[in-house]
Amino acid sequence: MKGWSVADSLVRGYIRHYIDLGWSGNKIWNTLPILGLPKFHRQSFQAVVRMETARKSWQEDFLGLDPFLPTSNQYMFEKDLVQPYRYQVIGRKTLINPATGQTIQTNVTLYDDYNLGLEGWKDDWMNKFGKYWGDRGFELAGFDLQEVWHNKGAPW
Repeated sequence: MKGWSVADSLVRGYIRHYIDLGWSGNKIWNTLPILGLPKFHRQSFQAVVRMETARKSWQEDFLGLDPFLPTSNQYMFEKDLVQPYRYQVIGRKTLINPATGQTIQTNVTLYDDYNLGLEGWKDDWMNKFGKYWGDRGFELAGFDLQEVWHNKGAPW
């Protein structure tokens, strides 16, 4: 699954969304053409469904970990990361536009070589990007960590 194309990423996003809604892999597979999305090879599709189903089942436990301790390996998935780092940390940032009061949430991906733990990664991200967004007229209100991936073959 290394080197996802844009179409693969789009389909993977739909798979994740429908897994979170409780749909089965077969139901999602049969829906892809109706949505106008390209089909995967069946075997690759099933691998993504298994991965996303497992992600959903452990995410609640993952978010309940002690945020000040390094994250346990059992709460990370392994994959071949495109970037040459040990960890890929995925979350959502919340920005506030002080002029309008509008709140904006977007997905964020960061890479790191150190297992900082949930709170450590959050603090690191907030410290690195708070000034960046402040200089652009936004207040960085938060970063919610959602999952961590480990680069397959890299040391823990």
